[in-house]
Amino acid sequence: MIRCIYFILFAVCLFQTNAFSQGNTGELTGVVKDASGNPVPFANVVILSSERIVAGTTTDFEGYYALKPINAGTYTVKVSAVGYSAQEFTGLVISASQTKMLDVQLGAGIELMSIVVTEPLIRIDQTMRSQEWDLETISHNPGGTLLSLLSVTPGVISNDRGTSAIGSRGDLVYFVDGVRQLGRPQLPLRSVGSMQVILGGLPADIGDATGGVVIINTLSGL
Repeated sequence: MIRCIYFILFAVCLFQTNAFSQGNTGELTGVVKDASGNPVPFANVVILSSERIVAGTTTDFEGYYALKPINAGTYTVKVSAVGYSAQEFTGLVISASQTKMLDVQLGAGIELMSIVVTEPLIRIDQTMRSQEWDLETISHNPGGTLLSLLSVTPGVISNDRGTSAIGSRGDLVYFVDGVRQLGRPQLPLRSVGSMQVILGGLPADIGDATGGVVIINTLSGL
């Protein structure tokens, strides 16, 4: 008899506790869409209290979500999705035994970066590839000869078969003060004011040189 009375009292207390708990919670539902009104699936919906996550879920294929049960109170709701800007709602009140509706519209979150390019990466109007040496650089060359300067020029290859530009089929062609030379000129480097080594994309006025071109301007010719 006593055991039966204890069981009845326990059942009554449990029922009252569940009834109080259910009566003190609410629900948050809604639909997440983009700026065009299309549903956003797999969007994250998180509810926070004092920056602590209380509950969270994701939207279905129709953009619908539901969070329950939520204890009655005031919360912050954050909604985010890949490719969209996140939305945050503060001061959202969840009332006991009520369903709160919160529809969300997400805007595009991918922003174009403004990049300032001072020099174009590829100039379609310039196909010539060249390396230029000025008087100051030439005067500091430790070799002191034209060949030593060519040997440190990027794209120039020197071997027992001669000196040529990389990928070419013949020897370098030399111009001194605008005059084409037969073979490599025997000029002292101190007499050279500037030098340009054309590696590819030869201009039409040079002709059929296939091994690259070296254009030398002497100090007397400048």
